[in-house]
Amino acid sequence: ALKFQYFEKVIEKSESHPAHLLAGLEIFNVLLDKGMVKTVAANSNSVRMLLEACRQCESAKVVDAVGRLVSKYMALPPPNDAEPHTQAFLKCLHEGVEKGLLAVNANQVTARVDRAQIHNAERILLTLAGKKPDVVDGYAQTLVKIVQKFTREHLSHMMQARQGQRQQEPVAEEVVECTARVLVMGMQLLSPRLAVLGDNRKGFLLAVTTLIERSTMIERQSGDTAGVLAEVARTVSHWVSDPASGMKTQEKANFVHKMMTFEQLRGTGPYTTFLQMVYELVSAPTPFDPELVAKVQRAWMIGLRSRDPAMRKSFFTFFEGQVPKGLHTRLHHVIAKQEWDSIGDSYWIKHGVELILHMAHNEEPLVGAGGGQRSANAAQLKGKASDSALAAYAKNDEFLNSAYGVTTGALLGPLCELLHHSNALTHALWTSLFPVAWASLTPDEQAG
Repeated sequence: ALKFQYFEKVIEKSESHPAHLLAGLEIFNVLLDKGMVKTVAANSNSVRMLLEACRQCESAKVVDAVGRLVSKYMALPPPNDAEPHTQAFLKCLHEGVEKGLLAVNANQVTARVDRAQIHNAERILLTLAGKKPDVVDGYAQTLVKIVQKFTREHLSHMMQARQGQRQQEPVAEEVVECTARVLVMGMQLLSPRLAVLGDNRKGFLLAVTTLIERSTMIERQSGDTAGVLAEVARTVSHWVSDPASGMKTQEKANFVHKMMTFEQLRGTGPYTTFLQMVYELVSAPTPFDPELVAKVQRAWMIGLRSRDPAMRKSFFTFFEGQVPKGLHTRLHHVIAKQEWDSIGDSYWIKHGVELILHMAHNEEPLVGAGGGQRSANAAQLKGKASDSALAAYAKNDEFLNSAYGVTTGALLGPLCELLHHSNALTHALWTSLFPVAWASLTPDEQAG
């Protein structure tokens, strides 16, 4: 039998020595890996002391080891999961989580030791929630306070970084990173429980809204290195896309409209997540919330000018599908029906040009059925030119004749892509195309 009396004495003096704590945690992790549950149970006092000593520890390795220990306990098969030592372990965990989370009330500005306690408590709670999601509900009020407080601190850190810390002492990098992790974990814990947050719901949604509104301005310059805005984008995307998220249609629409500011962060993860969310919402064959789709038209219009060609093409395909084919119908849609306000600060007529060009039959040969005269220089010059010259002529004949296989789509596809890179080309095409299109309309269509 293993004796831990000496080990317990070491633990008592180990709070400032993470290496000792890590060694103790790894011992218990190995014991559980080997199925030696009774040995761990016999030394439950050591386990309790370890957990208490780790509550304020800032070592990432120690926190990770605690997480693995909790996961192993949660995965114990019957009847071990109902044993007294297991229940005592879980009780100790909950007591530690409660103490850690309540550190949010200790000071107006979070002290280093309090930040570590909150961080570690959230990490344990995330592990517990993976097995039993409703475990979060008992801590919801405190978690909302944490999200609100750490939202303020995160934004303050980002603002200082943006201003170059000219007027204040620089914030340590580890403080900035830990603040962001606490904030992200808080959102991860509360987000799946939105439908049952009750009175705490409003405060949580307000914090997320604040992050969207202010982080976009700040992180456009400083960068979303902490991943906070990326987590916000994933969270809101889930709420909007999930019919059972507990969010009303108008609330979803409001969040989508606020996230339109993510366009200022083009090329980033949050912007891509936003566009993907909007596209999946509007392009679904049978939308789960048609009213919501109608409310977010301004948002999906932004996708038409995405810098990602594949994403832009997806949005345009959806856009084109909303407009019946027919020259008069499409001209009327571009000029009189479509609201271009949401992308009015860009040269939006390019989308109208593309809409008209897409009326062409893309599979038709560019030169018409049957083609024209085939090039046969090599055959005509046989015996009159050297072998090397004939080989060159033959290659040239092959190239020229291959042009007869080029379809209309092969020309218009790249041309439409170029529209998004040159306003001058768009202008030239529109001023050339519109008079021809207008002349093709009947007098009644022109009048209507």
